[in-house]
Amino acid sequence: MGLKLEHIYTYMIDKDEQTNTDPIIVISELPRNGHEYGNNIPIYERRRVQLIFYYPKNYMGPEEGLEQKIKNVLRRYGFYCWSNSGHAMTPDSQNITNTLKFNFKKEVI
Repeated sequence: MGLKLEHIYTYMIDKDEQTNTDPIIVISELPRNGHEYGNNIPIYERRRVQLIFYYPKNYMGPEEGLEQKIKNVLRRYGFYCWSNSGHAMTPDSQNITNTLKFNFKKEVI
C-alpha cells in the first residue's frame, strides 16, 4: 500500500519521526454529530474522524492511489469519506498534505 505502520499516529506526530521518503498519517477524532433514534431510544451515534496525510516533497508514489486504497478499506468497515481538502504544500516543512474526513456510526445499544 506504500504505508508503514510506524508512520501512523493518533492526534500528533511523534517528535522523533525522521522519515523523508514515506508518507505519514495522523488520525484524530472530530466533534460528534448526534444520534439516530428508534422508538425514542438512541440506536447509533454518528461520529467523525479525520486522516491528515503528510507526504515528503520528493514522494515518488501517487498520493491519490494511497488515499483511495485507504478509503476502500475504511468503507468496508462503515467509514464513509465526506470531505477531501485537496493536496497543498506546507510552507514550513515543504510537505504535501491532504485531509480526508470520514463519517461512521457507532452502535449505542
